[in-house]
Amino acid sequence: MKSHHSSAALILLIALASALPATAAPQSSTPPAETSKTTPANHPETIEQAIPVAALLRSVKDSDTTLFLQCWDQPTTRKMGLSTTTAPKWLDQYKLGFDKAFGTWSPVDFTFTFTGDANSGTVTATFKDKSLPPLKVVRSLDAWKLAEK
Repeated sequence: MKSHHSSAALILLIALASALPATAAPQSSTPPAETSKTTPANHPETIEQAIPVAALLRSVKDSDTTLFLQCWDQPTTRKMGLSTTTAPKWLDQYKLGFDKAFGTWSPVDFTFTFTGDANSGTVTATFKDKSLPPLKVVRSLDAWKLAEK
């Protein structure tokens, strides 16, 4: 099944990322339009671009299907086949990957780095010395959403 392969790829990606120490992004000759570092969504100084990533972490930790469904933009929601029926299975797969990669973790233990512009970019979530691969985020109407699974 397509979602099984995507989920397996995500779990593998998270496991591989967990084995690597956090590293600085390669230097570019052209600086990005914006780069900010912050703490999770429950922190008053959280940058808005990181909110969907922090919400993803919270939804997985709390098995919150409603919050999980709100993290994604519409094209990604369609690609993933997300619905109230499929969300619990996705949450279980993400939880398995995060638990394997991070052991005992909490959403408040992550920091985020955003690189991009006013409408899109990437957010890297870092837990202690381990970073997830950058996740694409986009501005969708008035809120930032994840744009990849």
